[in-house]
Amino acid sequence: MSILRAASEEEANAILSGDPFIKEGVYTVEVKKWMLMEGGLSVTLHFSDQKHLLR
Repeated sequence: MSILRAASEEEANAILSGDPFIKEGVYTVEVKKWMLMEGGLSVTLHFSDQKHLLR
């Protein structure tokens, strides 16, 4: 599986159609829309006073 960032499925297909391995039939592709959940979460635990901090 590969993840390709593109504005649309059409743009993704256009990008992939230029790949030489795909052109020669070495690989086949199937484009699927995927929602990439980006971000982060930090957790700090203070065991001595039983407190936590989420950032």
